[in-house]
Amino acid sequence: MSYGRIDRYGLEHTFDVHWQISIPQVFANLLSLDELAERAVALPALGSTAHTIDPVHALTIACIHRVAHHHGEERLIWLYDIHLLAGALRASEADQFLQTARDKSIGAVCEQGLLMARARFDTTLPEGLIQGLRQLVARGAQEPSAVYLRQHLRKVDVLVSDLRALPGWLPRFQLLREHVFPPAEFMRQTYREAPRLLLPALYGWRFIEGAGGWFRKG
Repeated sequence: MSYGRIDRYGLEHTFDVHWQISIPQVFANLLSLDELAERAVALPALGSTAHTIDPVHALTIACIHRVAHHHGEERLIWLYDIHLLAGALRASEADQFLQTARDKSIGAVCEQGLLMARARFDTTLPEGLIQGLRQLVARGAQEPSAVYLRQHLRKVDVLVSDLRALPGWLPRFQLLREHVFPPAEFMRQTYREAPRLLLPALYGWRFIEGAGGWFRKG
């Protein structure tokens, strides 16, 4: 959910609140709250209880974000985040980042983010980091997250990735049901002008109307 407010100077601030770090299931549970809290960094300027994630986790999420939510869009604001975070890594933090990429099977995602940032902003990366990521990708099997590096990702590709990432048949069935039969409240908000009695027909119309979009290249 996104929330916004305008401060006393007239500047607008947007807050994007997540239950998990990402909607796509292949990324959703890669970093738990406990993992992030364990290495959280204090922000005394904002208050005695204010904390943020450490540089390694911040860079990891930045690399995930641009592919998970924007399907690899080459938007400068996301690449500049990676540029600032990667360029400030100490050698020990670079080792931790490489270990995180290995443990979470996101070597290819991280490598692409760093290379694109360097191409745009001439980022000075810690020595051996790119080579380490390349070796990680070369040694391992195809990473499930690598599907998000495709240039033209279809909605059906995202769905297949989600189904493969979910643990067991019950969560997979629930996901399919939510796609085909979303909650009635969602349908009423989507089709505000339609009478309530037409709700069953609207499910069929929604399926027919959206079927082609699942196979359209993004």
